[in-house]
Amino acid sequence: MPTILFDIDGTLLDTAPGVMEAARFAIGEMGFAALPDEVLRRFVGPPPVESYQKFCGATEEQAHRAAALHRQYGREKGLYASRPYPGMARLLEELEKSGARLGVATLKAQDVAESILEYHGFKARFGAIVGVDATETRTKRRTIELALEQLGSRASEAVLIGDSEYDREGASRAGVAFLGVDWGYGFAPHAPGTVSTVAELSAALTKWMEELR
Repeated sequence: MPTILFDIDGTLLDTAPGVMEAARFAIGEMGFAALPDEVLRRFVGPPPVESYQKFCGATEEQAHRAAALHRQYGREKGLYASRPYPGMARLLEELEKSGARLGVATLKAQDVAESILEYHGFKARFGAIVGVDATETRTKRRTIELALEQLGSRASEAVLIGDSEYDREGASRAGVAFLGVDWGYGFAPHAPGTVSTVAELSAALTKWMEELR
């Protein structure tokens, strides 16, 4: 059965405002030097631990503390500063009606991922929602693999929809197909292998499902 997995940040939802607010909060609490918005925007998508090391010069221990503060802010406030991309709710409804299995594989914390999808009325659409656990050790590949396990799906019948090279690489390592969207935070407009509108995504998924038959 066709299985369609979605990333959250920059794919299902425009979460940049909340993520940037969370980064500002964590940076302030940790006493790191303030960062301009163009750098804060680069926190959207990648694992927070990695971002605090890369952009703030944090040690691994400091980065884990900063990531914990970041996720705390996300749970309490950040998730409300997000919005679905236009047409996404209708697409999910159509895909569900088509009989495809739907899931989420994200580098957001598990509880934050579930809460933000619930807030926007999307949670019930997905048979599996897999995010990062408390150890902060899950990779994109692992979230994909766990989502497939929960859905009872094979990698050969699955595709991941995402907006970054992290997503593309994770899909490749997990052995699933990949379809990129360029309205998020990772890919340049009209990058190879990407679509630019939800209508184009719908058409590409329809074609992919037909080819699986």
